[in-house]
Amino acid sequence: MTTKTEMGMAEIEQVLSVGVSPSNVIFSNTTKAAGHLRHARIKGVELMTFDNEAELKKVHSIFPTAKLLLRLRCAPTDCRVVFSHKFGCSPQEAPLLLRAARALGLRVVGVSFHLGSDSRSPLAYESGIEAARHVFEEGRRQGWRMRVLDIGGGFPGDEGTSLHQVTIDKT
Repeated sequence: MTTKTEMGMAEIEQVLSVGVSPSNVIFSNTTKAAGHLRHARIKGVELMTFDNEAELKKVHSIFPTAKLLLRLRCAPTDCRVVFSHKFGCSPQEAPLLLRAARALGLRVVGVSFHLGSDSRSPLAYESGIEAARHVFEEGRRQGWRMRVLDIGGGFPGDEGTSLHQVTIDKT
């Protein structure tokens, strides 16, 4: 049985064990234990999320060559489990965090958001992408070259639901 403190390392190992290249893995736990950061560094999993200055300082001290995605908080949607009350920074905090990353000499390569579990609203993704667009624009103003947009997950996975049903224009 995997304990909660081992989840970051166990998840990395599980993904790598099926042949996924470390360059294709996003370590998306926004708050990572120091040991998990060291494990990610050893395994070559460079891409990871952050949403606060304390996490930036931790990454700087343990894995300063990491590639970072600024995780945004999304507005609550019709998800079965909503993550916005726990994870992500507000759009207003994003410019400050981008400046903090630059001051530490870290590399921000994009933006991440995750609506929650089982979202059935394409409009929710639209608002997340729109918020990310603003952060990309702010990043450009600050001199960042951000090229990655991680929309997390949240698509329903129950039997009989297709991605097309969830993503078609319902406006």
